[in-house]
Amino acid sequence: MSRAAHRRGREVPSPWWSASELVLGIGLLAGAALAGYLLAKHPEENRLDAAGFWRLAADPTSRLANDLVKLGSLDGLLVGVALSFLVAIWRDWVRALACAAAPIAAVLVTERVAKPMVGRAIGSGGYTYPSGTITAVAAVAAALYVVAPRLLRPLVGLVALAGLVGTGWAVLVLRWHYPTDVIGGVLVGCGAVFVIDAAAHLMAYGLGWRRHRPVALVHPPLEETVQAR
Repeated sequence: MSRAAHRRGREVPSPWWSASELVLGIGLLAGAALAGYLLAKHPEENRLDAAGFWRLAADPTSRLANDLVKLGSLDGLLVGVALSFLVAIWRDWVRALACAAAPIAAVLVTERVAKPMVGRAIGSGGYTYPSGTITAVAAVAAALYVVAPRLLRPLVGLVALAGLVGTGWAVLVLRWHYPTDVIGGVLVGCGAVFVIDAAAHLMAYGLGWRRHRPVALVHPPLEETVQAR
């Protein structure tokens, strides 16, 4: 191994870490499914929805809200997917593919499966649970957090959280969704990324495509230092 490669190291997750990520993702998706089951039986506005709407006055003409919801548009989704792939491909190609596919899969499941099954709507509009806009933003936010280098994850997490909170506020102000629709979108988006990323790594381990190595030390080993002198 060259000195440069040794110094750079790799950030490939261990099987135990991937298993923990898988459990977390399944838990989030199970929570979204349970909420969807309950909302399918009682789709009307509940206490949590009423409390959220009471605190946020409706403003369909808000320029800021209309700008923020663009984060969850198709263009925003594709940009986030491309960025996640490019950041991860040089360090972990399994994660790059998983985090590129997961947000798209999450949005497709939301729009084609979850919404029609729950059948919840606001007024005469389309189905609302879970929010497709929030699902897209949450999935991209989770993917960017997962692929970010470890030292940058706190900063990436804060930026991703700010974007997610801003988009959630926007869809509520515009009255596109109930607050519980927003929560469902967060659960589906984040859960899908964690499940697909973890499952991809566990499959790679099982097929022998990946072997976990600890991140290399910053300094070269003593033998290389002596040889260099």
